[in-house]
Amino acid sequence: MSDNISLFGLQVRLQASLTFPAGITLSAWADDQPPLESADIQVADSAMGPNGNLVIWQKPAVIPVTLSVIPNSEDDRNLTLLLEANRISKNKGLVPLDIITAVGVYQDGRTITLSQGIIMSGPAAPSGSQDGRLNSRRFGFSFEDKTETQPA
Repeated sequence: MSDNISLFGLQVRLQASLTFPAGITLSAWADDQPPLESADIQVADSAMGPNGNLVIWQKPAVIPVTLSVIPNSEDDRNLTLLLEANRISKNKGLVPLDIITAVGVYQDGRTITLSQGIIMSGPAAPSGSQDGRLNSRRFGFSFEDKTETQPA
């Protein structure tokens, strides 16, 4: 039997401590870029001493995640609101940061919980392509920890 690697049905429940304390569910994923992307992380490093001895050490790593949604969707509007709520500026001054938890539920029943996160980036304004289409919107997050639950 083959493995089903479909992303169909992916939902991310995002809770932001100040902006969305009750949470929002994201499911309007972009069709022209990866809906959910997580870059590789480096959990260890190594070097060679002057006599050729290998030394190794572990190190903590931020867990980066990017979510891409359909422009003008409810998900886009909510993530834009979250980005703006956490953006400082001359006219807004310093604003308290939302602490974010994101729970991804995959079609195979796997659940990944990312915790102690913040929103890091997002588009400042809508942009478009030369054929007149609005570009999908990418929002970047950084998380401190991750837990994963496999289906029974």
